[in-house]
Amino acid sequence: MRVLLATSDVTFVPRNHQPFFDTLFERVPQHLAGLVLVRSLSARLLGTAAFLGAAGARQTARTLVGNALSLRRDPREALCRDHGLPVLRADSMNDEAIVNWVAGNSIDVIVNARTRSIYRRAILGAPRLGCLNIHHGILPRYRGVLCDLHALLDGRPAGFTIHHMAPRVDAGNILVRRCVSAAHESSYAGYLARTGAVEGMALAELIAETARAQRLPEGVANQSTDPIYNRSPGLVDMWRMSHLGLGM
Repeated sequence: MRVLLATSDVTFVPRNHQPFFDTLFERVPQHLAGLVLVRSLSARLLGTAAFLGAAGARQTARTLVGNALSLRRDPREALCRDHGLPVLRADSMNDEAIVNWVAGNSIDVIVNARTRSIYRRAILGAPRLGCLNIHHGILPRYRGVLCDLHALLDGRPAGFTIHHMAPRVDAGNILVRRCVSAAHESSYAGYLARTGAVEGMALAELIAETARAQRLPEGVANQSTDPIYNRSPGLVDMWRMSHLGLGM
């Protein structure tokens, strides 16, 4: 089975989510077919880093800047090179060049890991078995962006969900759910640093299972009678983080 990974070139996760990729290449290297780095580095992102720093989320601001600087010698790209795998770059997963590459290289599954691309029908239909998303919240109830951060702010368990992708955002059957946060979690950056290996292990198990069956599991329905939609945090949320000791 051939799995294409997709992630943003710059994320707010410590070490650009490197433990996630290290775990996959350790566990299921034979099933990995390449990596797409979706461009996110921009003046707007650097402005976000400045805003976070001014709002008190200095640790996350430093992480963003450090991850941007690391692109000159990107360890994710080096990992792929060491395994003889291609690294593609795109403005969006919907770029025609990416759709054509997937269709022409016998890709079975695409895994979206921390990109903001909203997949359209062309890319959703390009791999043989479909596309998976790692959503950083506990579906089916918690939807939107930065659900794990909002969970910690609200004192709830934080984790992730792996689900089938569909044209509607955060839809598609649920395949895996994991809670990652510890009791009384005190650092969002520390929480994010731990999630990579856990996500990698969960995805590696799912890839191995899919390779044996030659199809993705059906999963369970992604439906909630009272869904909660989270948005990017604003200045008030940043103030709350600093006063709650989340150390973002």
